[in-house]
Amino acid sequence: MRQWLVGLVALAGCITACGPGPGPLGSPELPDYDQVDPSAVRLNVSKKMAEPFVMDWQSGQRADLEIALSHGPAIVRFDQNGFELLSECRAQGRYEYNGVSPKEDTKVFRSRAELHANLPVGAASLEGELKTDGQVRVEIFVVGKHSLAGDVRREQLEGNCAGATHVIRKATVGAFRRMRAAARSGRVAGEGFGSSAEASGAGESAEGMRDGDFGACSGADPDASKAPSKCRSVLQVLLVPLDGAPAEQQVAGGGPQAPAAQPVTSERPECAAGMAWDGSACVEVARIQAEQRAAERRGTTAPVASYECSPTDAQECVAQCKAGSLGSCTTLGMLLMTGSQLPKDEARALALWERTCKLKEAKACTMLNIYYTEKEDWQRALLWGSKGCLGGEPGACTNIGVQAYFGRGTRQNRGAALQLWLRACKMRDYQACANAGVMVVHGQGGANRNPAAGRTLFERGCTDTVKVGCTNLAGMLELGFGGAKDLGRALKLYLEECNQSSATACVGAGLVIEEQSPTPDHLRKALALYEQGCAVPPDGGCLEESEMRESYGDLLSSEGYHRRSCDGAPQNALACYNAGIGHERGYGGSVDTARAASFLKKACDEGLKKACRSPKPGNPRRM
Repeated sequence: MRQWLVGLVALAGCITACGPGPGPLGSPELPDYDQVDPSAVRLNVSKKMAEPFVMDWQSGQRADLEIALSHGPAIVRFDQNGFELLSECRAQGRYEYNGVSPKEDTKVFRSRAELHANLPVGAASLEGELKTDGQVRVEIFVVGKHSLAGDVRREQLEGNCAGATHVIRKATVGAFRRMRAAARSGRVAGEGFGSSAEASGAGESAEGMRDGDFGACSGADPDASKAPSKCRSVLQVLLVPLDGAPAEQQVAGGGPQAPAAQPVTSERPECAAGMAWDGSACVEVARIQAEQRAAERRGTTAPVASYECSPTDAQECVAQCKAGSLGSCTTLGMLLMTGSQLPKDEARALALWERTCKLKEAKACTMLNIYYTEKEDWQRALLWGSKGCLGGEPGACTNIGVQAYFGRGTRQNRGAALQLWLRACKMRDYQACANAGVMVVHGQGGANRNPAAGRTLFERGCTDTVKVGCTNLAGMLELGFGGAKDLGRALKLYLEECNQSSATACVGAGLVIEEQSPTPDHLRKALALYEQGCAVPPDGGCLEESEMRESYGDLLSSEGYHRRSCDGAPQNALACYNAGIGHERGYGGSVDTARAASFLKKACDEGLKKACRSPKPGNPRRM
């Protein structure tokens, strides 16, 4: 074990020198690997979340897909018998575009299983090319992604939806060129397929297929609201089953004051048995390992193919990182940082992440952002977070938005924070949606005050499986702000989030109960909720009373505002304050001055200035 760990010392240099790329072409040392059954692969793809490429589609089919994406959720039938875009099947929702730092890549598929996993529509027609050339090779240029706002369930479908199986959750766009090996060999060295004016549009020939202009893609602006006109071809789609879709795990949050350390996001498809994800495609593990062994025997320094390792196999992570898998290097850094399976080594983990981030692996940039955020090294957190955000990692955008909001490591700029959160929200980071919702509701950061739009942002992050935004949504429902009033749903959401350690939700639930039904039993329940919220660890803050009054007008009484605002103190301090008031008023059955003093002191110690007072026994309610 110790011997192979020594190799990590030189690993950072190898990442750059041995960067990712296709393995050796047609090596006589390699057997004809096709160990994975293509029919099993196709069954796996049709039943699970999958991310196939669409470069094997005919031009008309890709055009239909682009049109469908512009009109709302694209619903499809995808099974072992084929693929069909159901243009007459509709659902509520829309796609939102986000640019990323432009990226070039080359995908090489060398087995029938890899064709059926990654190019399932045209796999059968490409098998002849695979047999003749030994590979199917596609060069791609990625500039952005369209992401579906919200999710689609089968019961939400309308129209002619017979046979519907999946919804397209994301679509990667840019340009591609696919050419035959014979055509490449006949060109002048260094001349790319479609490198001249011929690459400016879509087409197909004996040489291959192409769509988009790589030159136009190279100048794409990640901050643009849409892709360049000649760089909008759909390259790859994320298919999510309508039934049994994988749940997105994000926990409850409470607005822009929520914790900054958002996790690296992942919606990686599950490849079939015998295959692994290489960062953008499913590849045969046996084929990749055979190429790596052959390269090692030859002593070559040329790039070889690789795949992303399992986080439970440290030795595999070392091998695949050394072979050039940036995802494996990121995972290896995590193992070193945590001391899981390997001796803990923060310095080596940071070195891995830095070099991997510089090679445009956005997840590594985000890991650096999270690390330095936790260390409160705000300038470094901002540096790496900016790279992760431009690379397409929504968590990084959310984190640097928090920095801009509070002025950590940069001047305070709430307008920039709002734009960063809206960007991350488009990429399905629901904490960012909740943060942006707060700003839109209250007209912060230069935004026009728009309660209805803010409520929509909260709704986006409050579903059966995603709970970010539920507490804020409950507040809107409680007050009838930005839409209809619904006290029943508001209380239900508050109670659910209180039980998930949201101090703000505990306060909200207690105040709804206290205001709507001030019976002795209900007042005891309200007090218990305040005490439950007080026990939550300090985290985030809430709006100032002046901000609430400006937004809500006469929707609340003076005491209602007073007991819902914590003026920069953490959320649990507000719960402690309300618990103190409850004991002053005898909500537990009798006035308890000692307990009131204890809760008020805790709230005061947490920074809530209005709690820095002596108890007032019998303090009357003024709801």
